Amino acid sequence: ALSFLRLTRQCRTVRYGNHESQFIDLFVPENSPPEQWAGMVFFVHGGAWGSGKPWYYRLVAQSFLDLNLAVAIVGYRVYPDADTTTQVADLESAMLLLMKEYPDLCGPKRVERSVGFCVMGHSSGAHIAMLFVVEQIKRLLHSHLEGANLNDKIMTDVFVGISGPYDINHHFDYEAGRGVEGRSI
Repeated sequence: ALSFLRLTRQCRTVRYGNHESQFIDLFVPENSPPEQWAGMVFFVHGGAWGSGKPWYYRLVAQSFLDLNLAVAIVGYRVYPDADTTTQVADLESAMLLLMKEYPDLCGPKRVERSVGFCVMGHSSGAHIAMLFVVEQIKRLLHSHLEGANLNDKIMTDVFVGISGPYDINHHFDYEAGRGVEGRSI
């Protein structure tokens, strides 16, 4: 409980959209300047695509802060306000905001770091985070096919999916048994 309270005081909430769920809980290492940070963790919360809040995952931040990583726990619109396409768009918007504030940590002009920009998600957040990374790769490949230089970096250095439902057909059967099969995933 004390760690949660300490992290709550350390948290800076940054809005990236008008919906109440479009915000980032941002944590930064307190004992070193940004140029010494190892990178940033872009954490996408779980919640069966229809629930969950960044504060549920607040304690995750401490382990990464101890490793000198900034942590952005991203809130996004959930079902029924959004489907996965909208949720991925929310992650894109959140990342654009972080790229403006921390261009050395995330985005195409980031400086190489020991960890870099790590996209991580839990449960349905892992699924949405994976789709987010896939969209980055698709854009990069599309721009290459149109003659652009592949020297542009993909925005993500590392992807970590924790307990993600990657076989959606199997997971749909599971969710149908729970009565939540009407969600658009």
